Amino acid sequence: MNAWAQFYTPQSAGQLLVRTMHSEQADTVVDIGVGGGQLLRAARARWQDARLYAADIDPRHVKAARNCFPEAVCRKLNALHVCLPAKLGLEEGQADVAVCNPPYLPATDLPGVHDILRAADLHDCISAKRVTTEIVFIAQNLRLLRPGGELAVIVPDGLATHSHYAELRQALCERHGLYRVIQLPDRFFAGTEARTHIFYLRKQGGASSTIRLAGATPNGDLTEEVAIAPDSARERLDYSFHAHAEAAPSTAVNLRDLGAEIARGLFTHQECRKLTIPYFHTTDFKRFPNGRVAYPGHVDHPERWVARAGDILVPRVGARCLHYTAKVVSGLPVFTDCVYRIRVAARWRQAVWKALSSEAGREWRIQAAHGVCARVLGKEVLLNFPIRVAE
Repeated sequence: MNAWAQFYTPQSAGQLLVRTMHSEQADTVVDIGVGGGQLLRAARARWQDARLYAADIDPRHVKAARNCFPEAVCRKLNALHVCLPAKLGLEEGQADVAVCNPPYLPATDLPGVHDILRAADLHDCISAKRVTTEIVFIAQNLRLLRPGGELAVIVPDGLATHSHYAELRQALCERHGLYRVIQLPDRFFAGTEARTHIFYLRKQGGASSTIRLAGATPNGDLTEEVAIAPDSARERLDYSFHAHAEAAPSTAVNLRDLGAEIARGLFTHQECRKLTIPYFHTTDFKRFPNGRVAYPGHVDHPERWVARAGDILVPRVGARCLHYTAKVVSGLPVFTDCVYRIRVAARWRQAVWKALSSEAGREWRIQAAHGVCARVLGKEVLLNFPIRVAE
């Protein structure tokens, strides 16, 4: 990664991204964040007669691109500038294909962002405070593409899974023909554990009846695809979640059906430490390897603060702890804001405990979490956790 938060595209990712695009022919190909040049190199290999346009804010990347692609138009530009097409020497609506691996940074204070999003017909599906550089890069690429032109762009996990971007996902499906998403392997990019995906779009292409999802191996091979409806795409677009959900037993109910109450802790870990009270944090799952949480005595705290006997605890956030499950057998520990307390009627507790602590249950929660590095399991998602109960 460089000073502009650009994670360089591995060769296998560049080749995968380009070879799975639909465009058989292309007269003009653009890459407005050329970086190490892997995407442009793969594009040159596939569309050998295409005119190449490349840009980057880092002069070292521009110099390297000019050396590797002397026939291309390579310019030092800020791809987030509202006048990008003119500065690149390419009219809006001219390119046939765009490939992109953008940086991941906030873009709330960037001048001209609203105009860029409006030009791509994405201005009304994302709040200003949620706009990030990868969203602006998507809009800039769409500006450059002709109607029907194809974009393949690498995006962070949040854009594919977080509820904040549900309307944006819907707009990409309905207005720009989002037709495929490939989930790249975790830790695929050097120097980060970020989970990423490739979005494939057709400018003004209209909605597809189904959207195809697949995973990828580190070598760039694809898994078997899963097809989802556009309504499901609005909720999330990660292959691992939908593939796992498809394998869930059709007879299962979920936590919502059972009337489960899921509460997040009120205090941070640091606040609990300062209060010197019995508390339970994500690090405490390891203290109770059998999953039975026992605390001595009963401290008088408000009911909303504490977990009591019969409650089930699972991590809400973490990088490598989401597979843990525990149940309280004694005491009244305060649980931190990194932990969920799950309460269900006594008749369902054993079934819920068995499902959450099973190998399949642990895997479901891991895949259902979202986030770039430290992953978060959303409450609404957790309420959909499937459970097989005795009939």
